[in-house]
Amino acid sequence: MAKWAASSEVRTQNRDRREVTSAPPVVPNGKTFGPNSENRWVPSRALVQCTEFACALALGTIMPPIVALGLTPPQQASIGQLELKVKEVPSDPMAHFRLGVALYHEGQLDAAAREFRTTVKLNPNLAEAHNDLGTILRQQGKVQEAIQEFRAALKLRPQFLGARYNLILALVSNNQAALARTEAQEAVTQNPDWAPGYYAVGFALERLGSFDAAERALRQALALDARMSQAWYELGIVVARKGHVDESVQCFKNAIAIDPRSADAYYSLGTQLMLTADAAGARSALEQVVALRPDDADAHYNLGVLAERQANPQAAIAEYQRSLSKNPNHVGTRVALAQVEDRQGKMDQALEDVRKALQADPSSTEAHVVYGELLRRKGDSVGAVKELDVASRLNPHLPSAHYELGLALEGTGDLHRASSELREAVTLDPSDKQAHLALAALLKRQGNTQEAQSEAARVEQLNRQEIDRDQARGANRVGAELAGQKEWDAAIEQFQKALKLQPDLGEARFNLAGALLEKGKLTEAADEFRRLTTRYPAWAQAHYQLGRTLELLGRVDDACQEYREALGADPNLSPARLALQSAQTRNGSGNCSRETSSSVRR
Repeated sequence: MAKWAASSEVRTQNRDRREVTSAPPVVPNGKTFGPNSENRWVPSRALVQCTEFACALALGTIMPPIVALGLTPPQQASIGQLELKVKEVPSDPMAHFRLGVALYHEGQLDAAAREFRTTVKLNPNLAEAHNDLGTILRQQGKVQEAIQEFRAALKLRPQFLGARYNLILALVSNNQAALARTEAQEAVTQNPDWAPGYYAVGFALERLGSFDAAERALRQALALDARMSQAWYELGIVVARKGHVDESVQCFKNAIAIDPRSADAYYSLGTQLMLTADAAGARSALEQVVALRPDDADAHYNLGVLAERQANPQAAIAEYQRSLSKNPNHVGTRVALAQVEDRQGKMDQALEDVRKALQADPSSTEAHVVYGELLRRKGDSVGAVKELDVASRLNPHLPSAHYELGLALEGTGDLHRASSELREAVTLDPSDKQAHLALAALLKRQGNTQEAQSEAARVEQLNRQEIDRDQARGANRVGAELAGQKEWDAAIEQFQKALKLQPDLGEARFNLAGALLEKGKLTEAADEFRRLTTRYPAWAQAHYQLGRTLELLGRVDDACQEYREALGADPNLSPARLALQSAQTRNGSGNCSRETSSSVRR
């Protein structure tokens, strides 16, 4: 079937079966994390192959609570009692307001909106009623009307932060992220300790594609309020878009710890874990989504993908069918189902499902590629070229579209254009061995022996790189075993060997730093931990271990800073909290000052 190149979108689905190493990394106290430990290291730059579909991070924003003048009517009075008050004094705006709040809490949004409209008609100067009406309108998708209500609330009360916050989120929903950013930045300038304001800045910046600035704003929000679940969630989105899978996983876990009912956080956690070796964790998270949100077609789709990876096609088909029962026009599911059917020898059924996918979305690049590939393999090269031409026009940067088009063109006898398409495929994805092999065979067929040999040599080079990666992981495993036996010199040698073969193998560098620390080579250990925190700024354990090392070097002030960084990345990392408290007891100045203990400097 078609091979998929990594998409530039976050909304992608990992369909690659990458090899997983189960060797646990060693930590500097000589203990090792088991393969099921939540603290085990997962490389954040895993090489994955993606389609244009899901692993889709749920980008919905957690709605702010309705502002109700401090009242909680469901506990104070029943809806029946409040309706009676309205009947007794129909001209009392506060009676309608209280009823609206109660109806909102019961999920009766239309009825609540009617009461709030009556409230502002009777008392146009009640800012809270405008804000609450706007909140409901936004939830109902009436974003422009919501914006008008939030602006009305702010005209009455310019310092009404709840309405300001709601306005910013509504502007983003209305594709006015730049204006939302301006509103949010003005708000935090006037209210520098307002955590929701920094969250709103980050939210707007993420939608504008300014991920680094968004991350800074969101971390500032969390420095002010570490219990802000939506800020952890949005930070997870941002670091995921930056390709930092391990960091995003921790962010989503933090969001869930604060709000265990967040289906979006579970969904995004599950889809990010699909990019790691933790298939069980991904499945568990996605099953939680289904429990919280039974009609989630995307969750069933991803559960189907996980079943495929575990070589369980029947379970995959069952999940795909559940997905289609929730959303018959889910294109990704149709295509995935077709691919399973094809592998089971049911090509005609596969073709029918891809046709249905294209009926649902004629602009689906993947559906055109899969349809073209099926037609090529069925012997219809001309029909395949037609489909694949459409795919390559829809997404000129998709290597698989050019690869399949090259093979189809070769089937029609158009060797010149076929070689051109295969060249484009290897240009877009230089690591694609199949495309290099296909191009080498075609060039040889055309009599271009020298270039064909060059392509074959490239394949050999890619094979050697794969061997180097395998050997690096093997050396790291051996090093971890030696470290567990406190054979530090031998372990260090193995970790260094692993890094020579694969310099970006994060777990090997963490293990090397830990072994150096145990060996008493503090400066070298600090240098290695610093490389990790620079490369992975949200890796809490690396910050914590760097702090320990710096403290042993006598750099207590710098150590406190690292402990804070660790807690900023993972507020539940109790060893870092204890280490910070201990350092504060001994040295209460600078970064170790208790007055700054609640903030994380960046």
